[in-house]
Amino acid sequence: MAAVGIIKELQFFGLAVLRGMLLLILYDMLRIVRRVIAHGVWAVAVEDLCYWMAAVVLVFQLIYQENDGALRGYALFALGVGMAVYFLLGSFLFYSMYQ
Repeated sequence: MAAVGIIKELQFFGLAVLRGMLLLILYDMLRIVRRVIAHGVWAVAVEDLCYWMAAVVLVFQLIYQENDGALRGYALFALGVGMAVYFLLGSFLFYSMYQ
């Protein structure tokens, strides 16, 4: 039943790509809030810290629940692919609507 295992790995890859896209969508939303509301240096630092803590939780949750805690290189690659796809195709459109 190697096909079942491959399908599961492809599903995990797809979920990791989507999670990478979600991470950049959340960061674009943070960027929009910063444009709308003036922020000081400390507020930006706290927001960044909260974003990165949330990103760590989202990535850990993905790896722990979907891949039984096994960290594989292709999972990190899939996160990067998702980020790149969103950055190249969606970020400009999403972010430019709020400028």
